[in-house]
Amino acid sequence: MHTANVPLILMIVAFMIIMACSGNKSASRLEFERVRVSKNVRMCNDKNSPECHVSIDILCSKGKDSVSRHINDAIAEMLFGTKVNNSSMTHIVDSAACCYTKSYINELSKMYREDAYYSTRRSWYEYRYNVSSRIEKGRNGIIVYITTLNYYEGGSNSIVQRLVLNIDPKTGRSVQLADMLVKGYEKSLKEKLLNALMSKTGLNNTDDLHVEGYLYAMGMFVANNYIIGENGITFIYNVFELAPYDKGTIELTLKYTELKDILIK
Repeated sequence: MHTANVPLILMIVAFMIIMACSGNKSASRLEFERVRVSKNVRMCNDKNSPECHVSIDILCSKGKDSVSRHINDAIAEMLFGTKVNNSSMTHIVDSAACCYTKSYINELSKMYREDAYYSTRRSWYEYRYNVSSRIEKGRNGIIVYITTLNYYEGGSNSIVQRLVLNIDPKTGRSVQLADMLVKGYEKSLKEKLLNALMSKTGLNNTDDLHVEGYLYAMGMFVANNYIIGENGITFIYNVFELAPYDKGTIELTLKYTELKDILIK
């Protein structure tokens, strides 16, 4: 396994975040660095046995202050279901990679031994789990942290998912829709998203959407993944959330002019 912390110079990493301090404006720099872990394990000692490949390459806040701690806690919780606490992001990422490969062997080795004589089934056990992240500038200086998960865990297809955090650079905490939209926004927002979906697909009503496979198991809902961009909010629906696998990831963008009736002034 290879693990490394590599300082990253990016526009978003080096940009100066202007904050009010005691009535005066002062510049405070939030720096990010990459944490990389790569790990490969075989299912068993047989050199021809299938392998599990794990690659995690994510950004984390480099500082030691409370803002950086909040940012890294949010990242660790979103991706690995834990908080950093007194540990480090390097340790968290390394532990996550080790846990994944350990589970791979513990949970699948018995099944593989039973299937080992069927050469066509070997590919079922060639697992891959890749995680990468990037940063964009959002509305009013919000840091948009976007993670892409690309993994294969058997079956006929790999899965690609995107997970998003919108971070307030002054506090390091996540910005929620409730921080931007008026109370009771949900009904109106779902209607706007449904209209955006129909516009994107060129379909005229929910019956037509159902025929094409959209909303086949649920009504329209507000995605938990959204980018609070400079010109609007982009809601990201990962595969299977709104439609079958072949429809892929679906992005619906609502401009702030379209949200003006529910946007906090």
